[in-house]
Amino acid sequence: MVSVCVSFTLCVVYLGNLMAASCSSRFLKGNELQGSKLFFKGELPSESVATQFGSIVLECEVGGSPPPTIHWLKDGVRLLQDGSHSDDEASYEDSVSSGSRRGLRLSSTRSRLYLDCVGEEDEGVYTCVAENAMLRKSQSTRLRVGEPARIYMWTVSRLEFENSKVQLFCRAEGNPEPTITWYDRDNKPIESDENYRITKSGDLIIRDITWLENMGGYTCVADNGFGTDTAQTFLYPVSTN
Repeated sequence: MVSVCVSFTLCVVYLGNLMAASCSSRFLKGNELQGSKLFFKGELPSESVATQFGSIVLECEVGGSPPPTIHWLKDGVRLLQDGSHSDDEASYEDSVSSGSRRGLRLSSTRSRLYLDCVGEEDEGVYTCVAENAMLRKSQSTRLRVGEPARIYMWTVSRLEFENSKVQLFCRAEGNPEPTITWYDRDNKPIESDENYRITKSGDLIIRDITWLENMGGYTCVADNGFGTDTAQTFLYPVSTN
């Protein structure tokens, strides 16, 4: 089954405007440059993790003077954001600053990047870029998208003669590749030895089966950190007498 999802990116910026900062920078004096500030409040994690088809919000906050603005990059390319009110904000910033005594202009700005219905194509390095009229700083996080482990084929039941070798299927998919663990009829994990072997594909091979030692239910568990899936199988050895 193919899932069709629509993904969009949204950034919310509360204070400041990039256009206003760019236009006013040419009129700055030396003492204003010396008093400029720009600093992040907290850090983005070095790695962010999202589940496939899920949602994630990346957030950063910055303080500074003059008031800073924020935009986002993905793998070095700027993400489109709504700038429909840029001219009005620039005019307002200029009108407040001119014809009046110099304001404090110390401001805090927060930005959220919303990623919905994420897929492998959304993996990459996301960078929060903060800047004001004089300074520019950035911090980044690498987004990793995982697909939950899912068992897609397994043995439901197996009837076999005693003293035979049987192979019980357990095939799983996911990103990263799932780890397969088998549990015996007493719910104890099975480790490979002279009687049991777990293949690279996740199947369980049992040698020289007997009704007394091996008859019963077995459980296959697939896990990859993003999700867990289980499957049950029943083995019934049959006497040759």
